[in-house]
Amino acid sequence: MSNLLSRLPGERISDELDKGLGSSSRIRFLELLYDLGLLRTILPEIDALRRVPQDPAHHPEGDVYMHTLLTVESLDELAETDLVWAALLHDSGKAVTTESVDSKIRSPGHAEAGAQIALEIGRRLAWSSARRDRVVWLVRNHMRLLDSMKMRPGTLRGILAHRWGGDLAELFRASRAASGREDTSPEVAFCLSKVAEYASDGMDELPVCGGDLLDMGVPEGPGVGELLDLIREAWLEGSAPRDRKGLLLYAKELYRSWKGSD
Repeated sequence: MSNLLSRLPGERISDELDKGLGSSSRIRFLELLYDLGLLRTILPEIDALRRVPQDPAHHPEGDVYMHTLLTVESLDELAETDLVWAALLHDSGKAVTTESVDSKIRSPGHAEAGAQIALEIGRRLAWSSARRDRVVWLVRNHMRLLDSMKMRPGTLRGILAHRWGGDLAELFRASRAASGREDTSPEVAFCLSKVAEYASDGMDELPVCGGDLLDMGVPEGPGVGELLDLIREAWLEGSAPRDRKGLLLYAKELYRSWKGSD
């Protein structure tokens, strides 16, 4: 009767899934969903990961479904349910992006594809906007920390000092652990140390916003966000003034040079 589950409200299904994913027996819970034929009915996107291949040189644990289970299992037993959902969905995009090119298995764009899948699941299960935003952000960004040790300081800080940056670092650690590479991955230790550093150094939110840029003459449109990103990166790196007045002057000068380069 598993097909009848589709008649239940998304909220009810979500509540029951939260109970299982939030427990210390979450892997057994997922295994039971599959064994009872429930997984393909309520989370077909996860069921679709079975037998999706991965490069054995990077993923000796097996297919994407096995990697997903091991990532979920590698989380702390007390991990927040939102983080467990992110771990469950982080590679969901591989089901629609995986290809074999010259005998090499690749999944280009799987993080963005997974973010879209997470968004669709969130809508189907009637998640709150807070959960949906959090899980989608984590899935979309889960690959970025692979290059963390080569990033500009401001770029790295913008990711890990984000309100969900600590979750992202933990998801990264769990994913590496699932492939047996946590202990040999210097990026994991590096990211975790940076999360702790950023949490203790007292940096505040950027003291200027898009409205300030509009007030100084920046036209409405995507340019506002692009310029704000440049300001934020310089501010986080320490190459821009820390106070609001000084930062506004810096923003004006940056806008003049940015505009002149068009």
